[in-house]
Amino acid sequence: MKRLLRLRIDQHTSGLRVAATSALLLIFFVSTILLMPYGGSVLSVFVVVPAVIVGWFFGWQAGGLSGPAMIVAFWLLYVQLDHDPGPIAFYFAGGVLTSSLGMLVGWLSDLVLDRDQAQNALADLNEQLEVQVASRTAALLQTNDQLRTEIAEREGVQQDISRLAAVVDQAKVSVAITDLDGAIVYVNPTFEKTTGYTADEVLGENPRILKSGEQEPEVYEDMWRTLMAGHNWRGRLINQRKNGELYHKDTSIFPVKDVDGTVINYADVSTDVTDRVRDQAVLQHTANRLAALREIYQAILEAHSPEEIAQAALQHIRNLLNCVRASVVEFDFVLEEANLLAVLEGETKAFLTGERVPLAIYGVSQELEHGSIHFVEDTHKVKDSSKLDQELEKQGVRSYVSIPMIEQGVLIGALNLASNTANAYSPADIEVAREVANSLAVAIQSTRLWEETKQQAHYLRGLYETSLMTSSVLETKELLPKVCAQVKDLMHPDAFLVGQYCDNSDQMEMVYSMEQGKPIPELQNLRIEMEDAGLMGWMIRTGQSLLIRDFGKETTPVEAVSGGVDVCSWLGVPLIVGDKVIGAMSVQGIMPNAFTEAHLQLLESLAAQVAIGMENARLFEEANAHAQELARTNSFITALSHLAARIRTSPDPVGILKTLGHELKELGITFGMFLHDPGEKSFELQFLSVDNNVLKLAENLAGLTMKGFRIRQGLLPIYDDLLRYRRAQFSSDRMTELSTMLPNVPKALSERILQMVGVTAEARAIDAPLLVNDRMLGVITMWGEDLREEDITPVSLFANQLAVALENAKLLTDLRDSNLNLTLAYDTTLEGWAHALELRDMETEGHSRRVTELTMRLAAIAGISDEDLIHVRRGALLHDIGKIGIPDEILQKKGSLSEEEWDIMRQHPLYAVELLSDISYLHPSMEIPTHHHEKWDGSGYPHGLQGEQIPLAARVFAIVDVWDALTSDRPYRKAWSREKALDYIVEQSGQHFDPEIVDMFMQLMGEGARLSKAVKQIDKVIIEN
Repeated sequence: MKRLLRLRIDQHTSGLRVAATSALLLIFFVSTILLMPYGGSVLSVFVVVPAVIVGWFFGWQAGGLSGPAMIVAFWLLYVQLDHDPGPIAFYFAGGVLTSSLGMLVGWLSDLVLDRDQAQNALADLNEQLEVQVASRTAALLQTNDQLRTEIAEREGVQQDISRLAAVVDQAKVSVAITDLDGAIVYVNPTFEKTTGYTADEVLGENPRILKSGEQEPEVYEDMWRTLMAGHNWRGRLINQRKNGELYHKDTSIFPVKDVDGTVINYADVSTDVTDRVRDQAVLQHTANRLAALREIYQAILEAHSPEEIAQAALQHIRNLLNCVRASVVEFDFVLEEANLLAVLEGETKAFLTGERVPLAIYGVSQELEHGSIHFVEDTHKVKDSSKLDQELEKQGVRSYVSIPMIEQGVLIGALNLASNTANAYSPADIEVAREVANSLAVAIQSTRLWEETKQQAHYLRGLYETSLMTSSVLETKELLPKVCAQVKDLMHPDAFLVGQYCDNSDQMEMVYSMEQGKPIPELQNLRIEMEDAGLMGWMIRTGQSLLIRDFGKETTPVEAVSGGVDVCSWLGVPLIVGDKVIGAMSVQGIMPNAFTEAHLQLLESLAAQVAIGMENARLFEEANAHAQELARTNSFITALSHLAARIRTSPDPVGILKTLGHELKELGITFGMFLHDPGEKSFELQFLSVDNNVLKLAENLAGLTMKGFRIRQGLLPIYDDLLRYRRAQFSSDRMTELSTMLPNVPKALSERILQMVGVTAEARAIDAPLLVNDRMLGVITMWGEDLREEDITPVSLFANQLAVALENAKLLTDLRDSNLNLTLAYDTTLEGWAHALELRDMETEGHSRRVTELTMRLAAIAGISDEDLIHVRRGALLHDIGKIGIPDEILQKKGSLSEEEWDIMRQHPLYAVELLSDISYLHPSMEIPTHHHEKWDGSGYPHGLQGEQIPLAARVFAIVDVWDALTSDRPYRKAWSREKALDYIVEQSGQHFDPEIVDMFMQLMGEGARLSKAVKQIDKVIIEN
């Protein structure tokens, strides 16, 4: 616009300017020539003024050139007119000054000219604008009114938007909005706080800058598939903050639509749940650890030995901690050994080892010795590594931890965990391992104490049994094998030796030797000079015990003599009676440390008893004849005592005699029992301890049968003497006495038959009466070649106990018969009560009998046991016993009962309880009298029971009672037909009756064969009870 105005002004003034300028220049030029002779000052005036005039009219460029041009022109004129032009410097300075003034005036002229031109142009435009403004003002006024209305509306909307924006900005949830291309266009402050990005950093960016790489691709695919379908998507994402930290967020992403329903943006509203996820993970991790610990504790509790405890713990510990190898080690500081209870390697099952390693080789760290944890984070970084560290490093172990197992302040072992990665165990892991180690320590020590207690009890039991043996076994050759068995059971030696000192020859006789469970023939009864008897000779001479845990590490007082095994450990004790050493006893083991101080004390206790037993055996050998007799008598008495003990507690003494008679048969004694029959004046054979095959052969040869065989009084004189004198008698010629009992059999055959049953020519006999309160029940006869007159006493005692047992058995049988008769009498009485109730209640005759029989059959089908059927029978008989308490005017009323009368009638089950509660033997039978009017749906009485609350017997009887009532004639109606009654029973199934019992009843009504079988079974139960 400025250029246009200037061009117009230049067009109007250019002619004038040229004319004026030309005139002025001519005047100045002429004047200058005329005044030239007057000096340089005049020249300066007439050079400067033209330059100013040219610059004013033609601009600063023309003004700047005009000054120097005129100076040059004047100089040339001076030269042409032969005037002295003066110094050149004067002219040069004048030219510069003139040019500057011309340019300055030209510039000022341009400014003035531009202003004037602009004012003129503006005046023209102002006229045009005034016209346009006038026309537009009217339109604007109209538009303004419209805008005021819209602004008012928009101000209300803007307030709502401002409030919504404030809510979004201040919300605790993270909000991000993207355009349709996924570029972020808005985020709220919570987004910035959550992600670490500022709004300026994320605006225009895609939300994928928050991707962590931890999310499954399927999640994003599902998200975009949902959003593209126009639906909201909800889920949990794992994103990454600006600082690289991962965080979890629960997010809801939804499309933002305009009023036309077109999607214009996507909004992401999310909540940072990292802390919650972390807490849940911690809780889950803690729960998993607690569950794993609980499994370990449970497995430990279920284990029965230290090895099993260790194995169970290691089997579960791999699920709890990172370990490729683990072990539980028990320390024995007495033996200086480490016992590897169990080892876990890789994915294999934890296995028991039982391996023992010297502590010097195993290497117990100083931390463990002081009860602290030994933790190696990285075996590659250990400077002063132990042998164990070096060995583990060779096996690929990078880190491991040893947790001390301490019980009551004592280090008993360690739990070892190893991993192939460095720094594998956190403080939390170590704390868990410590808890496991503490539990292992308690469990292992408790098990050890329990084992020691059991072992101590086992030792005491062994000592007790040995005491019994030494007091009952009176021969060295019999005693020592039993002692060896006890020692083997208690101490598990590989060899066992017993030497007896022979003081008359100063030798030691090896009276017993065993190696690997077998005798050593070359040592049996071997006599060794005392100086060659080795450690056993040393013990006999010194009277001292000796324990050598390892021959390879310990020195011995003299050279050892073993049974041939490669002995590593040895334990021996002297056999002392009073103050006299009679021998020595030793055990040996092929493994070191096979015996302990506890074994030493045990063997010393055993040796004291064995010494007494051996001394007793020696005394027995000195009086061999008397001892043999005593032993025989003792065996005889023991057998009789055993037999008597069994008979005393048996309801069938004769059966016991038949079962245990072989014990006396082994002693060469045969016996028989005859019961006295005063009416028949005879003795009837009840039992004879002879093999059945032999007995049958003897019967065939004699031509008679032993069953029911009788000896008439007067036929055997000794039995007559027993009847007369009532005391046992001894006979030395039983064959002669018995041969007279077979008068029709030749003597030779008679003796043969008697020999078959044990009666030989040398046989002696003892006959003892079976007496109870001086009443003779019978006779017991024993015969054998070794019987002595001194045996009369034990035989008499046995006969007395047998007589008491026979009498008790008879009394028991009589009692059973009496009980059966009493039960029958009770049941007969119950039947009488039931019949009396029928007469009073005017029931159809035989109602109680019919319902009882049918109830028993149905109860058997319902699965009621045989023992309970008798109670069901009694309950059925007495089902209406409570009606005794109902007045006759109600019970015998011919018409319908009133509501009040029915209330009284419904009390009869409760009256039954009152009547029968004091009769204890009827308590099990009260279910039917009390509950037979209860109904399956709960509408019955007296208690309103329903379903299976009603006793089974009452549910069974309820059907039978209604069935009999419907199918029997009553004074007020005729009996229903079978089909109609069955239909009613089915109709009432699930209401009045138990549906299952109804099915059984219908089955009973249709199966005659099963009915017959049930009746027979019931009749059998009734008879037996």
